[in-house]
Amino acid sequence: MKRVSTITKELNISLDQLIDSLKGLGYDDEYLNINTRIPKEVFEKVKSIYIHVVPENDTQNELEISFQQHHSFEKALVELTLQNNTFDKREEVFRSFDGNDFTTLFNDDEAFLIALGLEDKSVRTIANRYFQSKTVTNDQIFLVHQHAMAAYKVYGGAFLTHLMALPKLPFKALDAFQLFNELDKRKTNIEFPIVRFTYKNQNGIIEHLQMSFDVNNQSTKQIRNSNVIVVKNKSTGKVLFKVDRKGYVLPVTTKNQIVPVLQYFIQISKDTGTYVLNYGLETGYCSRCGRSLTDKESVRIGMGPSCLQYGI
Repeated sequence: MKRVSTITKELNISLDQLIDSLKGLGYDDEYLNINTRIPKEVFEKVKSIYIHVVPENDTQNELEISFQQHHSFEKALVELTLQNNTFDKREEVFRSFDGNDFTTLFNDDEAFLIALGLEDKSVRTIANRYFQSKTVTNDQIFLVHQHAMAAYKVYGGAFLTHLMALPKLPFKALDAFQLFNELDKRKTNIEFPIVRFTYKNQNGIIEHLQMSFDVNNQSTKQIRNSNVIVVKNKSTGKVLFKVDRKGYVLPVTTKNQIVPVLQYFIQISKDTGTYVLNYGLETGYCSRCGRSLTDKESVRIGMGPSCLQYGI
């Protein structure tokens, strides 16, 4: 039997990584904590994940089918994602459908994107239908624009930009080279590397985000896909989106409001190293393994001495 605290130090991994690995191996202990003792045979399985190099036939490089779907709304999504507030600068446009006259700030794609994030379930259903097949009536288009404009008058353009949820289809919004480069450097020393960042949400609360390669659990093995990065909010435990090497983003669910996080990750992709170093200063934890940093120099560079030997 080995304590969890001993295992994390021996394998140079965080408690979160160990828990995720144990769950992937089918080990279930609702009272699992830093002092829990793990059976030797379970420890050996976890050790094999982090110590041995993954054989070539134990890696998976194919992209999931969702990444290969055509996305006719990609251009609109990219433009809206990259801007903090585009609506307040516009003038309203007059439109008319079957006797329904109205003014709107939005084109149809934008109005339906906003509708996806509204509380009214019937309006969200219409919006989903629009993005799936565009089979909506003029009356429904009129209704969606009414709701979008009502939301704008209550919340303003900046908030609506953050409100928009995204369809479950990929669109290219990131230059993912630096993100993959950071994980590629780390995977030479650890099979399932993780990079951590802090993120201030719309309420000003600091949340912890992490990115890692996508992993599929197969029996007692974990198969790494080095062509896909998974972005997870560790503060909520939810996966937000996935990114492939070409920079295509695949939102996990239309219900996640991920636009602000995407904007943040676009910044990270341009200067990944700086954000990695800042993690230690902002949190006091190692950006590589997640353990607490105890000396000033480790806090300054964002890594402890054990992780630093693998490079920043």
